[in-house]
Amino acid sequence: MDFKKKNTSLNSYAKALLDFSDNTILSVNEEFEKLTGYTQEEIVTAGMNFYDFIPGEQLDRLRENVQIQLNTSGRVLSSHYMRDRAGLLHPVAGMGHDYYDEMLQKHMIELIIVGVDLSGENLNSDGQDVRFC
Repeated sequence: MDFKKKNTSLNSYAKALLDFSDNTILSVNEEFEKLTGYTQEEIVTAGMNFYDFIPGEQLDRLRENVQIQLNTSGRVLSSHYMRDRAGLLHPVAGMGHDYYDEMLQKHMIELIIVGVDLSGENLNSDGQDVRFC
């Protein structure tokens, strides 16, 4: 499938809290809502999983990469695309870590996502996005 790709400009970072056992999204911030086009209520009510936003061609590789990183360090660094409600793909960089929430008595993943600029205006001479160097 060929999808349109869109530069993503987030005012701050998108954040999601996931249930470690199945990656079900338990809460998101406003920037995550802007990125995906879904409200927190829609995401939680539908029982959406983080991987629901990942394009199929990246899904297996991302799942494997995330599992390896969580198993070895408890942290994840990744760059990939996320699909929004309209089907547009947004390049993002993400960082996550797992922890145990005493209050909820659940193993959780906190996920932070930032948009990546593909326009070239924020790239240095080595092709790296200067906002992340």
